[in-house]
Amino acid sequence: MSSASCTRSSPTTPDRSSWSGFAIAASTVFVLALSVTLPTALYSSYATRYGFGSGVLTLIFAAYVVGNLAVLLGLGGLGDHVGRRPVLFAAVLTAMAGTVLFILADSVALLFVARFVQGAALGLVFEASTAALVDLHPTHDHDRAALASTVAIVSGQGVGALMGGVFGEWLPEPLRLVWLVYLAALIVVFVLLLLVPNDARLGSGWLRPTRLAVPSSMRALFIAYAVGVFAMSAVVGLYSSLTPSFLHTLLGLSSLVLAGTVTFVLMLASVLTQLVCRSLNSRKAGMSGLLIVTAGLIVVTAAAAISSLALLLAGSAVAGIGQGLAFMGLLAGVSDAAPDDQRGEVVSTFYVASWLGAALPVLAVGFAAPAIGLLRSAWIFTAVIAVISLGAMVGLLKLKHTTAGG
Repeated sequence: MSSASCTRSSPTTPDRSSWSGFAIAASTVFVLALSVTLPTALYSSYATRYGFGSGVLTLIFAAYVVGNLAVLLGLGGLGDHVGRRPVLFAAVLTAMAGTVLFILADSVALLFVARFVQGAALGLVFEASTAALVDLHPTHDHDRAALASTVAIVSGQGVGALMGGVFGEWLPEPLRLVWLVYLAALIVVFVLLLLVPNDARLGSGWLRPTRLAVPSSMRALFIAYAVGVFAMSAVVGLYSSLTPSFLHTLLGLSSLVLAGTVTFVLMLASVLTQLVCRSLNSRKAGMSGLLIVTAGLIVVTAAAAISSLALLLAGSAVAGIGQGLAFMGLLAGVSDAAPDDQRGEVVSTFYVASWLGAALPVLAVGFAAPAIGLLRSAWIFTAVIAVISLGAMVGLLKLKHTTAGG
């Protein structure tokens, strides 16, 4: 898949103002993506303060996923009806509400609500970010806009994890201060969005929930891609929720900065891989990514078993490379294979598989750990993800041979 092959040229020379709108929108997506992992390193502090274990911790993480899915499924196509900029405004305002809830949080119940609201904010971003960046790109280059959206989201998650660790380790009252600083950042991007023009091409008719559907002609292919993204997302979900628990329980390390750094390494490797390998064939990228992310997960689990920080960081980098390749290849592959008139429904269904992968296996680990131990839970998780990834790779390989033979 080559980004250059789909580039569209504008009849006029791009000016500085057109680039500024694009940069503001991309920065907004980046700031909103910080919230995905901002509390990752702080979960252990919340657990100590409110007295909950790994099961409740993963439920709080899952509340974020539920909020995201609620918006993706209930408000699909919102940007086509009201414009991209209003949706970005709504996302920032929703993120502000979730942030205020975190500042005021004095119970586990309020943490659940805060994460649900923040998940809804990112759901709005997913709904509108790529389309907004296409509209604002000086040459309306869809591939470059999609890449910018992905980079903003993934790099935001990496920086968010590191930021949470720094605040938690070195600054006073981190469970309040980090959210106050984040609220200030949201206010800044909200003001900057006032400078961005809204798109004029709006839809008509009633806003309807997103329809999930996969045409029968591509069902086997979709299952292979969806299974693959489920496995890949499970690895990211594990990092986004249980990294501090792994470091503290299995390696005897309580540094919150280190917890943030481990997730940062994963996300940085993912971003760099997508930038360097964006022209790679989608099927090869997807299959290679699943193999590499599985290898990285095995290294990470082995590192936990022998208490090796160096091996853990190396495995995180490998897993990040695989995650970047897998997500890029699987998303491009399923999007390219979908019929033009059903692409939105197919891609939405693909994202549902991704978010379910980020939540369900991690919930299983969180609730199994108190009963059988975190290390044993991690090995079972690794084995299950390896089997699922292998199944996806075999499915893609069979489809390739079927296509070649047909």
